Amino acid sequence: MNISEIIITCISLLILIPSIASMTKFDQWWVRGFDFSRIQISFLMLVVLIFAIITYSFKEFWHFMIVGLVLTSFVYQTLKIFPYTIFSKKQVLAYKKKDSKGTISILVSNVLKPNKNSDKLIELVHKKQPDILLTLESDQYWENELKVLEEDYPYTVKIPKDNFYGMHLYSKLKLEEIEVKYIIENDIPSIHGYVRLDNGEKIKNTLPSPKTPKSY
Repeated sequence: MNISEIIITCISLLILIPSIASMTKFDQWWVRGFDFSRIQISFLMLVVLIFAIITYSFKEFWHFMIVGLVLTSFVYQTLKIFPYTIFSKKQVLAYKKKDSKGTISILVSNVLKPNKNSDKLIELVHKKQPDILLTLESDQYWENELKVLEEDYPYTVKIPKDNFYGMHLYSKLKLEEIEVKYIIENDIPSIHGYVRLDNGEKIKNTLPSPKTPKSY
C-alpha cells in the first residue's frame, strides 16, 4: 500500500462517519448535527469517490470494498436529500382559501441564542402578521425583547432557557389545555395543547418526534 492509498483510505473511512451517525438513534447534538449537512457531506463523498477511483489499482479486494462503502454511503445521503428536491412529490399541497376563519398561519423562527437582532424578527412579525409565532433557542433576552408583541399576541407560553432549547409561543388565537412537557430530556421542552380558531374549531398540535423536540 503506497502513501496515496493510505491517505485516500483514511479519508474514505472518515467520510463514512456522518452516514453511520445518521443511522443511529442517539439524540446528542454532535450526532444529530450530521443530519443538517447532507448536501455538503454528499459533495465530499463524490470527491472522495473520484479520487479513490483514480488512486486505486483495484487489484486488491479491499479497493472494491472501500469504494463500495463510500458509494453506498453516497446513495444513502442522496436518498435522504431527495424528498426535499423539486423532483420529489409535494407533501403539502396548495390550499384554496374557502373559510378565512378556519385557517391558521404560523411563523417559526430559530432565533439562534447568541443573536441579538430582535428588531428584525419583530419587524418580520409585524409584516407577516401570523396567527402564531414560535421562537426556538430563545432565552430571557429574547423574552424581554418580544414583550412588545404581547399587545397583539395576548396568549403566550414562555420557556426561556440558556441551553439553546428555549421556546416562546405567542398567539392571537386562544390557547387551551396547554402543557409543557419534557419528553426527551429534563431540559428539552415541548409545548402541547389546543388552538381555538376564529370559526370556533379546536385543533391540536402534533406530538413532536424525538428528533425534533422543539417543534409545536
